[in-house]
Amino acid sequence: MHFEEVDKKLRKKQLLEKLSSFLHTGYAKADEGQIRKIIQNGNVEKAIDNAERLEQKYAKEEKHICRDVEAMNPYTSVHHLVEQFMLEIS
Repeated sequence: MHFEEVDKKLRKKQLLEKLSSFLHTGYAKADEGQIRKIIQNGNVEKAIDNAERLEQKYAKEEKHICRDVEAMNPYTSVHHLVEQFMLEIS
């Protein structure tokens, strides 16, 4: 979501290919420094906006994560945590 809006399910291989392309390097989830690379090369504000749009889409469809977890792929709520961090440090 740091690089583009995501509103459909991606297989793990597709996600790894996309991240490798955006980062211009091979991407391996457990490699040291991967989060730093995503933050430095991506856009945190864009990721928050994309996550909020996805959240609004599910709200319009009256879906809730506790009840509709299978239908809500992709899903994230990390933007709420990041927004709180940003408020705390500002």
